[in-house]
Formats: sequence, C-alpha cells, structure tokens
Amino acid sequence: MSGRSILRAVGKPLREAALLRHRLRYSEISAAEEQDRIYSEWGLSRPQGLAAVEHVLAAHPELAGSMQSEHYVLFGAISASRKPARILEIGTFDGRGTAMLAALFPAAQIDTLDLPDDHPMFKDSYKRQDDAVRHAFIHKRNELLAKFPNVNFQPMSSIALCTSVRTPYDLIWVDGDHGYPTVTIDIVNGFRLLNRGGIILCDDVTKNTGSSRHGANSMYASIGAYQTLCALQDEGIAQFLLVCKRLNAKSNADPKRRKFIALAKHAKA
Repeated sequence: MSGRSILRAVGKPLREAALLRHRLRYSEISAAEEQDRIYSEWGLSRPQGLAAVEHVLAAHPELAGSMQSEHYVLFGAISASRKPARILEIGTFDGRGTAMLAALFPAAQIDTLDLPDDHPMFKDSYKRQDDAVRHAFIHKRNELLAKFPNVNFQPMSSIALCTSVRTPYDLIWVDGDHGYPTVTIDIVNGFRLLNRGGIILCDDVTKNTGSSRHGANSMYASIGAYQTLCALQDEGIAQFLLVCKRLNAKSNADPKRRKFIALAKHAKA
C-alpha cells in the first residue's frame, strides 16, 4: 500500500466523524429560511418559485429530477416577477432544464447550446462513449425539446459565442463545462450578451478547492466560476450573490463542501 493510500485509509474515519458532526448540527428548516432571505434580496420569492415549479411538474412529470437542485426553484421565482423576452441556456444536457424554462416562460424565445453530437468532449462525458447510449441520449433529448416550440437548439461550443453577434438576452443560464477556462469564457460572454437589468445564473459554483470530489478544476465543478465572478465584482462590472444548490444535509451540512448557484447582474443596471 502506498503512502497516499495509507493516509486516505487513516483519514477516512476522521472525515466521516467530522461529516457526522456537521449533519447533527445542520437544520434544513433554518437553511430554507436563509435561502428564502437571500432570494428576497433580489426581489424574488422562493415560495412562489416552488409553487410555479410544482405547477409545471403537474403537467410535465417527466421534467422531475432526483438531484434536488435549486435551479428549478430559481427559474420559477424569476417567472413570478419577470417576463424575459429572450433566454440563453449554455449547456442543454438532456433537455429537462430547457423544457422547464420553456414551460415557465412560454412567451420567451429560448436559445440553448450544447456541443455537437460528434464533438470529442460530448462523446467522452456522461458515459456517452458507447454509440448506442449516445444515440439514445440524443434521441430522447431531441424528442423532449421538440415539444416546446419556443426552444431553438444550437449544436455549438459555447466558446464560439466570443464571435457571435446576437440580440441581447434578458436571462442567461450558464450550465456548461464548469472547468477553467471555459466557465470563465462563458461568464464573460454572458455579461457581454446580457441586457441591462437582466440576470445571469451560473450553476455548480464552488468556493473551496476541496468542495468537489472531481477536484478544483474539472468540467463538473471548479472554483473558476467563483474567482471570475469575484474579479468582475471587484472591477465594478458585476454584482452577485450565491444560493445553496441543495438544502439537504448530505450536500449542504459541511460548509467546505457546499455547491452554489450564482445570481449575477451588471453592477450599474
């Protein structure tokens, strides 16, 4: 057994004990109350967001997920107070998030981007190396998106937005490659394409290098998003706040392992 393996074996009980202490002290009720307060800082109502999502899921139960992420609730809260005309989603994935946006904002034009089906990174992620798995994934995604006429799917790398001339967007959801430099490029492009008074939401923001089992800079989680938002805020370009991505004890009890969703806007909007 290597020295690193020995350290991991010895450290595991200590980590588990620390996590148990965090969970015993954690209150999901208090966390939800704090989340409600953070929403209200930007004039959003989390209870209204929850109600809006429940309404959509009653009509579209196939959009329900098992990850308990707050991004649906944020979408719902925004739909209760704003009527964006144009929405950009970076990272279509399986289309459920896109469909939720389309259902909550039926009058909005939604442009959603994801890598072309033959792109190496598309093939090599989320177990899509197998041709049958990949083709089934693509078919199911396209079938879902076809149900919503206000969705325009564009197979392209989000980096290509650097040279894209587009009408500005009122709401932008950044949920693509979370690793640096792509996440930085996506956020900067987002601000370039955002209308004054618009909102950018950025998924899977981490503040600590040890907050993800994937490491400090991977396509699944990165401190790059947080560092980029801080740099933009320090320069007076942006302002942002963070809401917890999940409120359950397993995901949120240990402060060092929390993941967030960022709400950002122009500093002088």
